[in-house]
Amino acid sequence: MTICHKQLATSQQQLSKLHQQLVDVTSENAKLTVQWQQARDFSHSVSNWFALGILIYNRADNLYTAAYQQRAFNQTQQLLTPKDRQHLARYEDFKKQFSSQDQLITRLKAINHEATAENRRLKRRLIKAASSSGSTVPLVDQVMAKITPAKINSVAWLPAAHRRYHHVLLEDVLINTGNRIFGCFIPHHGGYYFQVVNGRAYQKYRRLGAAKRTLTKNAVYAGIIDGDRVLVTTIFHDITPLQLRSHHELQLHRRRARSNYQALLPADAEIKLTGKKILIVTRQRTQRLNQMLRAFGVEPLIVNNHEKSINWIATTAVSNQIDFTLLLSEGLSHSMLSTLGKETIKTRRDIELVYNESPEELLRRCYRFFSQPT
Repeated sequence: MTICHKQLATSQQQLSKLHQQLVDVTSENAKLTVQWQQARDFSHSVSNWFALGILIYNRADNLYTAAYQQRAFNQTQQLLTPKDRQHLARYEDFKKQFSSQDQLITRLKAINHEATAENRRLKRRLIKAASSSGSTVPLVDQVMAKITPAKINSVAWLPAAHRRYHHVLLEDVLINTGNRIFGCFIPHHGGYYFQVVNGRAYQKYRRLGAAKRTLTKNAVYAGIIDGDRVLVTTIFHDITPLQLRSHHELQLHRRRARSNYQALLPADAEIKLTGKKILIVTRQRTQRLNQMLRAFGVEPLIVNNHEKSINWIATTAVSNQIDFTLLLSEGLSHSMLSTLGKETIKTRRDIELVYNESPEELLRRCYRFFSQPT
């Protein structure tokens, strides 16, 4: 009995310990349950906060994108100059003009088509007439056959062609081509030396190609400098040394005249005028004005309404290709003024109507325009 009581007491003690452990586990489980719930609530709070952060970020990004696009648009708008806005305002007027021009071009195409067909018919007739006449003599031989005392009057254009031929030979392109030199041979102590036009003389020379034929004293030769000698390569029988010297002096005179233009304007004129494109509408001869403007680096475009159409001149005058336009009164027609519009001439500072001014005054007018603050 005593042993049984001891075993029972031991079992009760173990049971009591197990019960206490169960109570501790239950309490710990309750604590863990509370902590899990708190962690879950915190996780939900973090998720909600993160979602709210994403929403705020998306809204801020949208606002930034809209602000950036607006800024880019504003910058694009600011790039338009007052002159560009005037061009945009005149767009509808130009659109109507271009529409009428399209109709005119269509009519001209039809006329051109008819003229082309008529031209083909005439060519066929000419070919037929030539074949029927049996003339197969080259044109040069036909002309040469007419250069006789009896037939010379039938080629009345020959003197003008001869003068034109000489003029072309004496053009700047001939005199100043690359490193070529021009001159003639001068007799000296039984031999010859080569005298460059208005330049030095060369005792040593070598004739090549066409220049290797019999030496001609009264002809102009061209060649290149090779050390202390000249390689003479070309001969021009139709130009005399006297003509060459006279033409060379004329060129020097023109260069000196161009250099004198610098005294007409202040020292900063070339800086202000170089590269500027100026449209000049006139019927008068403007060779001197052209030389003056080019002496200061200007690119003049001188036209009249016989060379170019009125619409072309009006469109060019208001285009971005031209910096300044001068309308000389002696070169304007009523059609030109009405196409441009008096209001346009009055309101645009880059178009000026000029009355009876000399080339010097026109040059100073251009300088004043480009000296104004933009």
